[in-house]
Order: sequence, then C-alpha cells, then structure tokens
Amino acid sequence: MRPLFLALVPLALAACDSVEDGTVNGTTADNAGATMAGSGSATGGDSMIPVTPPPETTKASYRCENNSRFDVAFDDRSNVATISGVGDRQLVLNGQPAASGIWYQGSGYELRGKGEEAMFTAPGAAPVSCRAD
Repeated sequence: MRPLFLALVPLALAACDSVEDGTVNGTTADNAGATMAGSGSATGGDSMIPVTPPPETTKASYRCENNSRFDVAFDDRSNVATISGVGDRQLVLNGQPAASGIWYQGSGYELRGKGEEAMFTAPGAAPVSCRAD
C-alpha cells in the first residue's frame, strides 16, 4: 500500500498550482477579472475576453409630493450624486456616511433616502418627500 501512496503523491502535487508565485489555478491578479473563451482551460491557448464591469453610475427619477420631479445619477466610484431637473441647475452632491440608505449633500442641498423613498431639501426650504419612479 505504501508504494502506491508514494507513487500518487507526485500526481496529487502536480495537480495543485503554486500560490507562492502569485497564481492560483493559473489566475493572477492581472487576469482575475477576465474569463477564457473556448474550452475554459485556465492555462490553454485561448484568448482572454474581459468581463463587463458593473456600471459606475446608477440612475433614478424621482417624483415628489409637491409635483416636482428630478433625475439623479449616482456615481459609486466618486461617491457623488448629480441631480438635474432642479430649475436650470445641475447639482453635484457629495456622499455622506449613512447608517443605511443614501445621504448626499452640498451647496445647501441634501438628498436622503432608503429604497424608493427619499427626502430632498433645498437651501432655506422644508424637506420634500419624494419617491423613485
């Protein structure tokens, strides 16, 4: 039994890729965000096809209780919300730490919310309840 075990050890070790050289199953930090075309072999000669990254910007349209409307583009990478439809201005609000949901503010404006519900506040005005369309 021992000779058979010793004969299988090199085969088992050969099946494992080294993590010391920065690879795991042929994947490095450089190619971890890509998938292989064709046979699916991580070490084959197939070409790399980049995986589509998630969108950097999420868009939402809001309708408020006072019949106003505005659109927001939430940029997760720069942590800003760009609001259009508030008069003729385009507002850029900076993200703030929120316990849950969203909180953006800047230049006296504020947008807070969770789920489809939001409160929008303009400088010197009372908060207005809004809902995403």
